[in-house]
Amino acid sequence: MNPSMVLRTRSGFTAFGQHEHEHSAFGWGVEEFEGWGPVEVQDRDVERWGDGDHAVQPRRRARTVVAGGLALVRTWADLARMRDQLAALPTSGDVLTVEDLGETRWVTAGVRGKPLFRERYDLGDPAADWEVTWKAADPLKYGRTRTVTVPAGGAVEVEHLGTADAWPVLRLVGPLSALEVRAGGRAVRVSRSIPAGGWVEVDTRRAWAVDQAGVSIGTDLRGRMPLIPSGGGPVYFDATGSGRLELTVTDTYY
Repeated sequence: MNPSMVLRTRSGFTAFGQHEHEHSAFGWGVEEFEGWGPVEVQDRDVERWGDGDHAVQPRRRARTVVAGGLALVRTWADLARMRDQLAALPTSGDVLTVEDLGETRWVTAGVRGKPLFRERYDLGDPAADWEVTWKAADPLKYGRTRTVTVPAGGAVEVEHLGTADAWPVLRLVGPLSALEVRAGGRAVRVSRSIPAGGWVEVDTRRAWAVDQAGVSIGTDLRGRMPLIPSGGGPVYFDATGSGRLELTVTDTYY
């Protein structure tokens, strides 16, 4: 275990890496950590649909992350509070972040099963062995987010440091008409005009779009959602008007 590793959740849990049996630090110590590497493609039979035989695009399994180690404090009352904190970790919608070797990655996850918290009496100070299992329905990990602006009729090279394809969020700010965004060998068109002061936001990963009033306009989209491949690539914004494209991409990792 890398002693510089830090594991955090948005719900307020923080644990620090330590070598096994190195019990000098107070707080939550991580001695074992599994499930943070690339998730394998799930093994399943080829499904059939329509006419003939068609292979289904391979999908990766949900990510399961297991962390465990030693909780060490100065008083038994503190240890009881740590037990309660572990028991209260959310079962969904939490963000699990790992900082290690100068890099930060995160997933959205929730606790699965009952966390282990077993008191120990052999170390002099109040202590407990602990273990938590998180499950992330989306197995991809995410890192730094950046936003670039492209004027109508322009193009830009977008950086993407991750190992997987990244699905950007597109905010189209009017006035604009005859819009098309191209990236990663794909293009999506918006078959409506956007007036001055208006905007449309397209989430390419979820394939949905809303306008500034929060109204879904998914029926106005045509084509295939653009993506940013690992290593980055160009984005082209074909449109008429003086508006702009604000493209937000997050480094995405297997």
